[in-house]
Amino acid sequence: MKNRIFNLSRYYAPNTTATKTNNSDQQQQQQQQLQQQQQQQQLQQQQQLQQQQLQQLQQQQLQQQQLQQQQQLQQQQQQLQQQQLQQEQQAPHCAPAVSASPAAAATTAAAAGLPLQQPAAAAAAAGPNIPPDLKGAPGAPASPLLVPGNLSINDIFDFANGQSLGKGSYGQVLKARDLKTGATRAIKVVHKPRIENVTRLKREILIMKRLDHPNIIKLFEVYEDANNLYLVLELCTGGELFERIIQSGHFSERYAASLMRQVFSAAAYCHANNVMRRDLKPENLLYADSSPLSALKVIDGKDNQSILKRVQSGEYTFDPRHWRRISEGAKDLVRRCLTYIPSKRITAQGALSHPWLQQFAAAATAAAGGEGGSLSSRLGSDLIERFKSFQRLHKLKRLAITCVAYQLTDSEIGMLHAAFAALDKNADGVLTVSEMLQGFQQCGVEGEDVVQTLQQLDTDGNGTIDYTEFIAASIDHKIYEQESACQNAFRVFDLDGDGKISLEELQKVLETSYIKEAFSKETVMEMMREGDLNNDGMIDFDEFMRMMRGRQRKTESSSPLARARALLYRRYDS
Repeated sequence: MKNRIFNLSRYYAPNTTATKTNNSDQQQQQQQQLQQQQQQQQLQQQQQLQQQQLQQLQQQQLQQQQLQQQQQLQQQQQQLQQQQLQQEQQAPHCAPAVSASPAAAATTAAAAGLPLQQPAAAAAAAGPNIPPDLKGAPGAPASPLLVPGNLSINDIFDFANGQSLGKGSYGQVLKARDLKTGATRAIKVVHKPRIENVTRLKREILIMKRLDHPNIIKLFEVYEDANNLYLVLELCTGGELFERIIQSGHFSERYAASLMRQVFSAAAYCHANNVMRRDLKPENLLYADSSPLSALKVIDGKDNQSILKRVQSGEYTFDPRHWRRISEGAKDLVRRCLTYIPSKRITAQGALSHPWLQQFAAAATAAAGGEGGSLSSRLGSDLIERFKSFQRLHKLKRLAITCVAYQLTDSEIGMLHAAFAALDKNADGVLTVSEMLQGFQQCGVEGEDVVQTLQQLDTDGNGTIDYTEFIAASIDHKIYEQESACQNAFRVFDLDGDGKISLEELQKVLETSYIKEAFSKETVMEMMREGDLNNDGMIDFDEFMRMMRGRQRKTESSSPLARARALLYRRYDS
């Protein structure tokens, strides 16, 4: 039994040899797996190293491209500055570039071409109302930097209760009241001894004069005395955009899109006129007034080299906490605006066509009196009738009305500002005849007479209607018949301030046009006759007011002086 048990047990005894073999196989497999893992890790490390090397190579290439682009940009800027300097040296006077139409010529007079006026010698010491720190040291009067004249800034504006609106490297900005009209203006006082580059300052003034856009601050007049230059600017009472951002904490995307649309529109308009604005930031964007729907105005920024360096570096940081709730459309537009390579960066006009802005475009202009940002039928019909009435006026009156229109505030313009925005579908700051036709057709105002009326509104034949041209043709007669409005317009033509407009003054204002044929001698004589109601060779303010209010019938006179003036007209006309 024992043997049997023993024999049986040997069949059930453990096979130690097989166990050892299995353990050895497992160890080999584990070692192989470990080796494979190590090889994979080494391979991954090699791949990561290759990726890092590739990224470094790409960064080096990008830096080289950026350096080349910076060098090209600097060369282009130097060439542009040299060209501008050559042009200015060739030009005999500080004559601005303006549109050739009768309407735009008034803008020339009021803001884009008013000959710069130097106060009389009696006021050369800058007058008692100017702050003491801007009067300068006594001594011989400095030679005029700009075109001389006979008007004194203190004969036009009262600084007695004017507050300081800000200071800069050249001087400061003061609030002043027009003595005749009561209008308040912002006057930038530029102290002459602080001017380092006269050529550059002249260029900046010329640029400000020729820009006519609803979101760019207006320059009305320029005066000069022995110590200072005085830039009479549009007064914006709504404060900085930066201040409203701080007060509100945040804006809705709808409201932000409305603001961005206005800024992009101003930038696109500047670019179309070969003007670059480097310092577009909330501190340089002012609200026209304190109303919630006030328009933004772009003011002149600083040519700061630190800004240029920061832009050239292309380094920006965005806190995810502030951006996680922003829509992808808004983020995409911001990314496109901050693209480092200029050729790949979205343009201002391209930004206006971005889907994120387009979705809010209709709502942004709906205040024009219709649905979806279009004109109402009633407003459209009224505008067409006003256009027709404007075109029936004689040239001098149209010119004067345009002067009035340029100096109106947004609150005085009212619905016309929103109407312009509703018609300006691409938000480039000017209207084409096709844009206007489309806008009027959408509100049900159409017909052959509408087409003809809109085509005639394009007085200079360039295919576009500027902002001031549109406002001038649209404003109600009750606005431009006011005495204060007529005072502003009259002062545009009365260059020497003697209370009368002479033939020479009228000719000088009109000479700033691009196309001299639009204001030939015959045209100037015709315009002079339209305002000179008593044939004395001058247009005084009473005659000017009668012309503006429609009482234009000439008074016959048999005096020798009147007959001599009439003979002079005929000789000049021939």
